[in-house]
Amino acid sequence: MIKYAVHIIINMVLILGMNAVIFSQDFLSAQNPLEENEWVASADIPPKVRNLIIEKIAALPEYKNTDDIIRKSAKGKRGAAAVIRKDQSGYTVRIGRGGTKFETYYLFHLDANTYLIMIYDFLSDRYVTPEEWRRREKTNEIIE
Repeated sequence: MIKYAVHIIINMVLILGMNAVIFSQDFLSAQNPLEENEWVASADIPPKVRNLIIEKIAALPEYKNTDDIIRKSAKGKRGAAAVIRKDQSGYTVRIGRGGTKFETYYLFHLDANTYLIMIYDFLSDRYVTPEEWRRREKTNEIIE
């Protein structure tokens, strides 16, 4: 089964090119992958970097809360999904509800060198630190 999945992923990368999006299954539970979160990463992100990004984002309360909400609404069948893309200055991570139409709940950016996490604040139209984001969420103030 694992060899078959690896074969499919390799073929997807070869057919679609190096910028193709691949499904990262190597960190999912083999017993029950449908109960685990779905993470998708662009093919140009090395597995070690991808797994470090996943570890950092999955530890955030914003991710955990989103995962809990989605699991409850899906009756435990799925959790939060993520799309990881490499950009000019690091990595962009969209967290939300997967499926045929991805619904983004959070947009994170990780610096390529330091892996410092920033959260996109839609109200102020810029990335802010998680601390700034949480303060705004508590007070409903717009960050300037």
